[in-house]
Amino acid sequence: MVRTTVPGSRLAHLKAHGKRAGGASSVGPRGAANLQDVRLSRRLGASLHHQIFLVMRDQILSGRYGAADLLPTEDDLTKLFGVSRITVRTALARLESSGLIRRRQGVGTFVKQRTAQPIRVGIREQRARLEQLSQTTALKLLEMDRGAVPADVQSWFRCKPDAQFVRVVRIRTASKPVLLYVTFIPEPIGCKFSKRDYARSPHHELIKRAGIRVTSAEQIITAGLAEPVVASRLKIEVGSPLLKLRTMFFDDRSRPVRYLEVLASPSMFELHMAFGPDDWRARLRQTDVDS
Repeated sequence: MVRTTVPGSRLAHLKAHGKRAGGASSVGPRGAANLQDVRLSRRLGASLHHQIFLVMRDQILSGRYGAADLLPTEDDLTKLFGVSRITVRTALARLESSGLIRRRQGVGTFVKQRTAQPIRVGIREQRARLEQLSQTTALKLLEMDRGAVPADVQSWFRCKPDAQFVRVVRIRTASKPVLLYVTFIPEPIGCKFSKRDYARSPHHELIKRAGIRVTSAEQIITAGLAEPVVASRLKIEVGSPLLKLRTMFFDDRSRPVRYLEVLASPSMFELHMAFGPDDWRARLRQTDVDS
């Protein structure tokens, strides 16, 4: 384990204020195990200070650094990332303006207490848990229109490029935006409902009201980066990491009837999977890897 080394006077100050001085951080010489192989490149299309900002922000939001943890010094970060001090200072200034850290002259840089914790949803209980969110969050309709669907959605529906669909965009918020929903429903089904219906009723209930019995679904979970429109709606920066849940629902004749894409910032939403003894043995048999 990499331990944090803190000068005596600073260590005494940290102990007096109950701060954790060693063993918790995972960046640089004060815990470089996770970032010792970081390499920045101007060819990535982002400035060096922005790349540092993204890496450090991810470490903080993912919980690698807890509230009040001491971050590496400017000198440590300069050596770690192979950049100038002014580049590191610019990145830290952005972290501070984002409300993630606080800097105390002569003492160090600390992670601030997070006011909003991510909502954790079990993969197996995903639908039930998401439905429970209606009791603690607010859902708002942002857009509803008709037209063709993007090429990637066409492949899910196995439809022609000019096929028409109803598109519905909604957002679920707590203290901050949590989930952005984008739904596509074939127009013969979707046109049966009004804007008021889409705003107030769960879409699986609307599908049921249309006389359609959903019997199966296929879901793909991936990650991506927030483009400008998504970023503005989720109140995050353009290029921020996104969790993407794409689900296609099928009726009892195996026809695709509804496509749902859920977008979320990992800082506000995360998926959780737990394995029991039988699950774990089955998983090992499938992968043949004991990691």
